[in-house]
Amino acid sequence: MNTLTIVILSVAVISLIVGLIIVRTSANTWPYSTNQISWLLIALFPALIIFALFPQSTMTGTILGFSAGGAVALFVFVWWYGAKVTVRGIEVDALNKTIQDLRQELALRDQSKKAAPDIAPRQTLSYRLKKHKQRKIGIITGNLEDIKDVDIWVNSENTNMQMSRYFEGTISGTIRYLGSKRDWAGDVQEDLIGNELRSRMAGKTTVEPGTVLVTEAGELNKTHNVKKIFHVAAVRGVRGVPGKSYNPVENVDVCVIKALERADAEDLREFECKSIVFPLLGAGAAGGDTSQLAEKLLNRAIHYLDTVESTSLKAVYFLAWRNVELEACKRILDSCETLTAQN
Repeated sequence: MNTLTIVILSVAVISLIVGLIIVRTSANTWPYSTNQISWLLIALFPALIIFALFPQSTMTGTILGFSAGGAVALFVFVWWYGAKVTVRGIEVDALNKTIQDLRQELALRDQSKKAAPDIAPRQTLSYRLKKHKQRKIGIITGNLEDIKDVDIWVNSENTNMQMSRYFEGTISGTIRYLGSKRDWAGDVQEDLIGNELRSRMAGKTTVEPGTVLVTEAGELNKTHNVKKIFHVAAVRGVRGVPGKSYNPVENVDVCVIKALERADAEDLREFECKSIVFPLLGAGAAGGDTSQLAEKLLNRAIHYLDTVESTSLKAVYFLAWRNVELEACKRILDSCETLTAQN
């Protein structure tokens, strides 16, 4: 084997390797231009092999002025067929990728629909006490920020009295944000409620479960007619448990009694607070059982309104922003013999 043959064979191998590398690394980025170049290089491999081993290959014109034979014919065929098949393969791969992406998008949409809370439409359901007809207990559905006719908002807080961040989807975060001073773009300029709550803690880091700390309503007084915010220590932080931040405190229903008693305290008489709204304490981030919590909390409130002879409160509401909470609360109130439904 002479030097020329070795050179031709080496060029053939190099052409094959370079062509395969281009196909593998660049086909998805520049599928058509790189496809032509890569298959020209790949087609050189068998053509050069034949030229090296059979140097007598010839070329005569019969089609489009030419007809190919030997290595030339093989080169043209490999280049044409390889390029054609590769282009089709790229198109099929692109189509399959599009189908896969669409399937993933549909799966994510289905997952989002399942994960999204089933928000109850805005309504107020009221039940009169048979013994004290001027008093009522009720359910307010929908978002807390839509309520503009209740004097006291109860904030379900942890025993550290650390309010949620503004952008968190919690009662605490909502109250903190709506009560703050904000600029024209909605950015918080002064954390009115959060700052006052910290001052109420007076340097302490924790409070006893069921503790009620009262703050002003900040901007909520102007925008939602709220007179006071009651911060109730209804949940306790959990350490070392992945995915679990809080647990409801023991006897969480006592929080309802303490909040109602605080509303009737002498130092708040001058504010003439006639109504109060509770979230389902312990059912949010703490993940308590909705039905069990609703039964405990509502029955406590009913008992208070039914047995306390002197109270300034005329209406006690519970917030049910999801249908599952609405159904749980409604089932309890509908079955209570001391109440009469007004709706």
